[in-house]
Amino acid sequence: MTSLDLKMRREPRQQRTLAIIQKIEQATLALLKEGGIGLLNTNAIAERCDIDIKSLYRFFPNKEAIVYRLAEQWLEEIRQREQAIYQSDLGLVEIWDALDDMIDGIEQQFSGYGALWQAMDVIPALHGLEQAHETLQIDNMVVLLRKHGCCWPQKDITELARYLYRTWDVVKQGSIEQGEARGLMWRAHKKWQHRLLLSAVKCRDSAEFEQGLAD
Repeated sequence: MTSLDLKMRREPRQQRTLAIIQKIEQATLALLKEGGIGLLNTNAIAERCDIDIKSLYRFFPNKEAIVYRLAEQWLEEIRQREQAIYQSDLGLVEIWDALDDMIDGIEQQFSGYGALWQAMDVIPALHGLEQAHETLQIDNMVVLLRKHGCCWPQKDITELARYLYRTWDVVKQGSIEQGEARGLMWRAHKKWQHRLLLSAVKCRDSAEFEQGLAD
């Protein structure tokens, strides 16, 4: 699938067409939440939002283009909210907890976006968008660790940031899927990440860091 397949055929310019786009987006989210990407198709989306399939194709060439637009909006919302947190005067652990609270808040406010996140994993055309988001998150974490005193070589601190992000992502999604966003699995993982963060800024290098974890 080429990048052109993910572009809207026409941008909404009037309130009426914007309302149609929003109906398509909300129907897509609802269907994703109910059955996942495997059961999602343009006919089902059009039927759910009570529009003719031709009206849907006026704006989107396929279901992937709708999911792509939703994913862009979702990730931009995350980036805007987290920037305010990163720029705050909170301590390291407090910033980490604030980021966690922010994601939980978005999940509650935008019902269905958890299913969208899962869809991004299985649609190859969206992997580039997800990878760009991951790169930005890792870069932000490196800056955060540097700000709070971590002086490791760039390769090592980046590797730690990647581990923190990827394990956070997997455990967060797993706890949400089980309906226990703040259950034992997440609380235990959160305490572990707190320990890693504080140890990273305390230790001179990754070797001392690893030794401390083994003690």
